[in-house]
Amino acid sequence: AYSAQRAVVISTLNFDLLLPQMLTSLTKVQSIPAIGAVDIEAFVLVSDPSAAAHFLAVARNSNGVSKMHSVDVYAATKSLPFSIFQSFATNGALSVKYAEYG
Repeated sequence: AYSAQRAVVISTLNFDLLLPQMLTSLTKVQSIPAIGAVDIEAFVLVSDPSAAAHFLAVARNSNGVSKMHSVDVYAATKSLPFSIFQSFATNGALSVKYAEYG
């Protein structure tokens, strides 16, 4: 289960999602590929309680093989880890930002 108190450690290969354990250590719960990542944004959909609990958007300028620009959106529920929710090609995306309107 994911809580509001979690950490994301970024390396050149992965985003490692960590949970604090008894305020003395961190335990890795999942890794998400970070190859070519240039920005990351974590968010929740406050206006839609039926949506997944947490989202993570990653802007990429490479897939490790070619200069393929994309934004990958991952979703997680309270009982399931992050998995790919949506992926789409972009024309040079350098960042991702979450905004909610209405």
